[in-house]
Amino acid sequence: MFQDIGLSKDLNELFKKYLGESSEALDIDFSIQVLSFGSWPFQQSFSFSLPNELEQCVNRFTKFYSAQHSGRKLLWIYSMSKGELVANCFKSRYTFQ
Repeated sequence: MFQDIGLSKDLNELFKKYLGESSEALDIDFSIQVLSFGSWPFQQSFSFSLPNELEQCVNRFTKFYSAQHSGRKLLWIYSMSKGELVANCFKSRYTFQ
């Protein structure tokens, strides 16, 4: 479990470097946790339609991950996701979770 967290941190850094070196920059800050299927108590996944901006992030990360780890399959469990919206308005900064 702890190994998954460390590997995910490294993977996020590699992904950001990959995006910086390519012409595939993202318009949003996107990070992931890649977890071993047998080590975590996952719930059953369900069908979910992502907004276009997030769908682009998922597709780019899947492409990156597949190039790094051939033969592995990503299973996106959206029920375990979280997001933040940061708004800079009215002379203040607000974060919505």
